[in-house]
Amino acid sequence: MDTRRELSSSTINRRLSTLRKLVQVAHRRSIVSWSIDVPNIKDEPVHNADGPDLNDMRRIVFHVAKDESAKGRRAYAIIRLMADLGLRRGAVINMDLNDLDLPKRIRVRLKGREKKRWKDLPFETCAALRRWLAVHPTRSKSRVGPVFVNLVPGWNARISGSAIYEIVTEFSEAAGCRTRPHGIRHSAITNAIVNAARLGETLDSVMQFSDHADFRMVLRYRNASKKAQKKFANANAATFGDPLAQ
Repeated sequence: MDTRRELSSSTINRRLSTLRKLVQVAHRRSIVSWSIDVPNIKDEPVHNADGPDLNDMRRIVFHVAKDESAKGRRAYAIIRLMADLGLRRGAVINMDLNDLDLPKRIRVRLKGREKKRWKDLPFETCAALRRWLAVHPTRSKSRVGPVFVNLVPGWNARISGSAIYEIVTEFSEAAGCRTRPHGIRHSAITNAIVNAARLGETLDSVMQFSDHADFRMVLRYRNASKKAQKKFANANAATFGDPLAQ
């Protein structure tokens, strides 16, 4: 088990419920003779989600940008999507080539929803994506399929969540400030909060940018500006600049 992961109480309780039901069915069919009597844990939010500060994020971004290999280009595109747009790991994994409308926008699947939604794309993030697509193993053969794939010759399947975790931890550690995918997302949302006042936006707009799915949060989105996501993404991207242009 990866003890570094921080799971919310609701996620843990859902998994406990599934496990209890599976054992219950197995017990009724005499597959097992034992049962599980583990109660749900107290419902409380996960607060330990600190991400790298602005200086550390700059170090990570500029370090990864220097790597011209296919692995480095892929890592840079993934990290820019998380740092600029605040995307979750799942949104990055599920992105397909036909979800790209470069240079303007990309389509992503939000947590807990089937339908994908368009997000405006900063220039710097688009540059990172195009740099990766230039060496994408299968893009020249097909315009469909995943944006991010593994780099095993002859087996370029969609990248996994654990692979993205390893990519982020490996490159960030090499930059001297180890973090995880959710740490980068947390940093993006923190930057959005800092930029909100300067951009003339409210914290409701930050909630819209971060795509939180909690119903209690959704109620706060009602009067949020529809253009807030683009403003925050551009502001986050401008924070790091474009190392590729230097």
